[in-house]
Amino acid sequence: MQINLKIMLMDLKNLSKIKSELASLLKDNEILDVIIFGSFVKGKQTPNDIDIALIVNNSGDFKFRFDNDKYHVSVISINDFFKRHITLINTLFREGYSLKYGKNFSDLFGFSNKALFSYELTNLTNSNKVKLVNILRGKGKKGLVEENGGEWIFRQVFLVDVENERLFEDIFDNFKVKFKKSYILIH
Repeated sequence: MQINLKIMLMDLKNLSKIKSELASLLKDNEILDVIIFGSFVKGKQTPNDIDIALIVNNSGDFKFRFDNDKYHVSVISINDFFKRHITLINTLFREGYSLKYGKNFSDLFGFSNKALFSYELTNLTNSNKVKLVNILRGKGKKGLVEENGGEWIFRQVFLVDVENERLFEDIFDNFKVKFKKSYILIH
């Protein structure tokens, strides 16, 4: 059974509702795209607000008023991508979802956003080591890594789509496993 966390986490009904609430923004000629990011995209069950970034032609000339406490709005100019280092840009490439194009922001540039996990089994009992390895790698069937479109790089090192990172973080936390996570873009 493959878990499609993108659909599960960003439930299509909610995504459709958000898109209709923000439809007027997508019609504004100054707004190039509306990107959802943050806890909603990562699957937080009840986010306090929904983070959106408006990518505009020129933020200096852009006049914006949006009265809806449900959304936390950031405005970023297309020029900001080239002039200064803004951590929001990194976040958008890592986890952003384009409402205009209906896909990950990084996909628009030909990149896949991935999370690279490495973990240690040293602090686990032998039985918990076996349980965790069977969950991740599978036993007689695919494990969670492959079921979720992941790829093993080396023993105890794998790549998964960023949308699935929360699943693996939770598993590692439940087993109290030391792990490292890095984000990478693959072309």
